[in-house]
Formats: sequence, structure tokens, C-alpha cells
Amino acid sequence: MGFTVKFNEKRNKWIWRARVSVHGKQYEKSGSTNDRTDAELEGSQVYAQLVKDKSRDTFVIDTKITMEELMYEWFNTCKKGSLSRKSIVTYEGNMKKHIIPEIGSMQVIKINRVCYQKFINKLISQNYAKGTILLINSLACSCFDFAIHDLRLIDYNPARKINIPAKKTLNNSEEKNKFYTDEDLEAMFIAADDIVMKNPEKAPLADLLRFLPASGARISEALGLLETDYYEQQGKVTIDKQLSSFSTLSNPLLVPTKTITSNRDIYLDSKTSSILKKRVLKNKEFRFKHPEFTKKHQFLFSYRGRHIYKEQFRVFIEKVCKESGVHYHKKHAIHALRHTHVKSLVEAGVPEVSIQQRIGHGKNSVVTKSYMHTDEKMAKVTVEQYEKFISAGN
Repeated sequence: MGFTVKFNEKRNKWIWRARVSVHGKQYEKSGSTNDRTDAELEGSQVYAQLVKDKSRDTFVIDTKITMEELMYEWFNTCKKGSLSRKSIVTYEGNMKKHIIPEIGSMQVIKINRVCYQKFINKLISQNYAKGTILLINSLACSCFDFAIHDLRLIDYNPARKINIPAKKTLNNSEEKNKFYTDEDLEAMFIAADDIVMKNPEKAPLADLLRFLPASGARISEALGLLETDYYEQQGKVTIDKQLSSFSTLSNPLLVPTKTITSNRDIYLDSKTSSILKKRVLKNKEFRFKHPEFTKKHQFLFSYRGRHIYKEQFRVFIEKVCKESGVHYHKKHAIHALRHTHVKSLVEAGVPEVSIQQRIGHGKNSVVTKSYMHTDEKMAKVTVEQYEKFISAGN
């Protein structure tokens, strides 16, 4: 039921197939395009027309429909239109990677709670994060609800009342400490400078490495900064957009920030501000030497006149960590720089509400609170601030 889109490697094309069932008879149309988005658009339009053409004959659901067919029917008909492009990619990725390979070929009416629990147990045994498993279960659960309430295909939802135990906390410094120490940063900066000495074109990446832990900006926010977002006189940058993960070299996409609270001004220390000033000058020098590189956006952190990819920066950090001997945080190599800034602000005694405003978080930020704990360094900061207060009072 519905329509599917798959890539055919032999033909090097995206193949779409639209299919409906009326009184046990299948009606199907297919086609191909070079682009996945075009294939999805054509497929959905043809499917909608098929449904419309056959609606007078009473639309009937095949009781032998598989989980894969049901998922695409539910997703394309009821879910896809209300999702952002990023959410569509996330949902489809989990469907194709986890649900369809395991239970996609099974007939929906034959999937019971025991069978489904075994599927969930396999995900747990493969050490997937609880959040990932909950998302997968949510997709399957909504799909089964669709089969119950809209199609009258099954009597109960096998994905409900499923046991998903909390993942045991690992006694692992990599999992607990999602930040770099001052010593780590110093070693990383030295290694980054050595890399730039050998390859000067890597300078924007080294500057970005210094900017992130000094500003607390998200990587997508930093990559989306334009030269006009930096105000030299005020020593600040304005965050009001971010670079989309769907950007290409020829078509960089600037999209709204993660939340409303993410729109903010970040005031910088003099050292970080001078880095951005230098970056603007270097960008202008490059454009003067290479007038053929005419781009719509003049990104603050640019590489050869183009915006920097997140993956490109991640590879740079991995190399920096390898050459500096600093532990590489595989799961959060870039985001750990943002956590580093939060921890530094906490240790400096900056009020929680000011930290949240600076990094663009809401009032109940879990990240901020996680670094408000009392460790040895924070204990020393506390007593120093208390002594200054008492001395001022006397």
C-alpha cells in the first residue's frame, strides 16, 4: 500500500512505486528520477491520484499487508506532511535501519506482543541508547495505531506496554565528562597550530576550534555565522540562524536556530574577538586574490571561499586529538567544546540564568544544571567568592 522510493544502483536512479489495493486487486504505477526529492514528489502525487481514481470502487486494505508496506502507508499518508525535512530523514532512517530489516517482511496481523518484545530486546542487546529505542518504538506504535483505528486491521497494539529498561550507567570518563580540560584545550591548540604551519589553508578550522569553547555556540550556529554577524566595536556576534545539515557546496542553506531562546548576542573576550577580526581580514584577502569565487553568503568561518562542513571540522578535531594526545570524544567530539564553555562559566561563578541566556538554553536546562555540581574546583571558587564578599562587608 502507498508508495515507496528506493535507489537502484544499476540504473543509478531513484525508483518510485505507487500501489493501492481494491477488492483484492492491485493497482500499481512506477517511475524513476535522478533526484530522491523528485521521486518522492512524483510518487506521492501518483499515489494520491490512484487513490482518488479508485475511491469510487471502495478502497480496501489487503489483510496480508506486511509491516514494511504498512509503515510506508502510514508515514506517507499521515505523518510526513507534518514533519521538518530533518525529522523526515531521522524517521525514515530509523525505519529503514531498524524496523524494516527485522520485522518489515512479517504480516502485520501475525505480529504479537511477544514477537515485538523480541525485536526490542535485540535492540537493547546491541547497546543502542534508550532514547533511540524509544524513538523506534514510538514509530512502530503509531504505525500499529494507524492499523487499528484507521484501517481496522488488528485488534490491539503490540508495541504498547513493552518493557524498555533503562540503560545501565557506564563507569566511563568518556560518558561522564563531556568536556575538555584547560590542559586538553592548550594541547589541542598547539597541535592545531602545528597543522596550520604545514597547511595554512587549515587556519579557519583552527580558529573555529578556539571560537567554540570561548563562545559556547553550537557548531551549526558557528558555521552559519556571516561576516556581517560580527560586530568588532561591540566585541560580539549575533546568533539568529544556523547552517542546515542539508547544505551543499553550491547551495548552503541558512535556517532558523534550534529554539526561540537560541537567538541571542554573544559577547566575546578580547582574544576571541581578535581571532574573528583576523578571520574577516583573511576572507577579504582571499576574495581579492580569487575574484572568481563569488558566493551569495560571506561566511565568517570559510574554507577556500566556501562554508565549512560539520564533518570536515570533526575530522580536523580527530586529527588534532591524535597529534596532541588528548582523548578523542567519539560520540560528542564537537559538542564537548560547548559543554567546556558551560563548565568554565560555572567555575567562574557566573549565575545560572546568565549561562542559560549566553548559550541559548531555556530556564530548566539539563546541561547547565549538570555542571552546577560541587567538585573540588567549584568548592574553591565558592570559598574565594565568599571571602571577597565578607572582606567587602568589613
